[in-house]
Amino acid sequence: MNKEQLQQNIPIYRAKKIDGDKWVEGNLSHSNDMKQVFITQNSVFSGIKHAVIPQFAWNIDPTTLSIQFNKDDVFYALENYKGGDLIEAEFMDNTPFKGVAMFNGYQSFYDKNDDFAIRAKLKNIKVIGIQ
Repeated sequence: MNKEQLQQNIPIYRAKKIDGDKWVEGNLSHSNDMKQVFITQNSVFSGIKHAVIPQFAWNIDPTTLSIQFNKDDVFYALENYKGGDLIEAEFMDNTPFKGVAMFNGYQSFYDKNDDFAIRAKLKNIKVIGIQ
């Protein structure tokens, strides 16, 4: 996505389009009535309420919304793990870890047993897919 955004500490969002299986990345926006959520590719519109869907915006499924923070290659799910990156990594003692990225107040990863690790405790993080 836009590396300038990451340098300015502006988060990038990702979600699945409501009319298909394609994932889109960009800025988060919504309709005036708050019933539709969009991903746009123009930072000028970030945070502005839209009455009409512009051509450069995609209507998304908000349950698949994830966020990427400054200088991070991982997208963290915001709800029910959907949309978060699947990762492989190692703990500092080289024990392997595999899980999904989730933001719950801090950047963390959950494995299939619902055990979690915070980002600072992992190394060699590799994105292998999307939940």
